Amino acid sequence: MLKAIMKQRQETKRLPIKYQRITGYVALVGIVLGSSFYGYYLEEFMLLFGIYGHIPLDYQVESGVMRLAVAALTLFSAVLCAYVGIILVALVFSLLMLLMGKFSLSEVIAYSFLSKYPVHWRIQGEIKTSANRKR
Repeated sequence: MLKAIMKQRQETKRLPIKYQRITGYVALVGIVLGSSFYGYYLEEFMLLFGIYGHIPLDYQVESGVMRLAVAALTLFSAVLCAYVGIILVALVFSLLMLLMGKFSLSEVIAYSFLSKYPVHWRIQGEIKTSANRKR
């Protein structure tokens, strides 16, 4: 997984700066959206595990293992909400690009769900990189 993240990061750095910024903004807005989901649904999530937000955890959970499990699930849900937010924002962005005729349907799916950049973004990045090497 870490290898895939590093590969994606290198691919992003090879894009032209314009597309790097677009990708960064999509991710940032997605994280903000996911964080708002998390903040909004945190109390409901905690109630799912029988934990009430207004009562300290020490009074609700006696086992240290259970406290650790609740903390791990809470952290996992935060990451999951951020990821879902990024996917939603990327989907909306790529659908808008589809309506403008800049993405194909397969590029919409690849960008939104697989984090793969459209072909014309990568080609421009490769042209720019090869031009810099010739200098």
